[in-house]
Amino acid sequence: MRKLTHNDLRQLITNTCRHNLHEAYVETPDIHDIDPTDLIAFANGCINMGNIVFEQFEHLLSEGPGAEINQNALEVMKDAVGGMNAMIDDALEEASAVDDEDY
Repeated sequence: MRKLTHNDLRQLITNTCRHNLHEAYVETPDIHDIDPTDLIAFANGCINMGNIVFEQFEHLLSEGPGAEINQNALEVMKDAVGGMNAMIDDALEEASAVDDEDY
């Protein structure tokens, strides 16, 4: 598994946001009715993580489920961006499972 770089993560976020906005557009043909709150919520979640937790978030996405992540940071990640992207949710769930096995 290849490590995700900062640019890869940025591209993932961009693609996810585009996908969410595209889905909203397909469901709502009038472009003026599209609500960009999903994009804003994800960006706000990333900002609210703080630098140290965000670094661990990047580490988790680049290293995979075997990455050593602080349990408190993992909870902050779940609160901040949980439920916004299936790939991120899977990574958070796998990290939680690995962490639970350690105890």
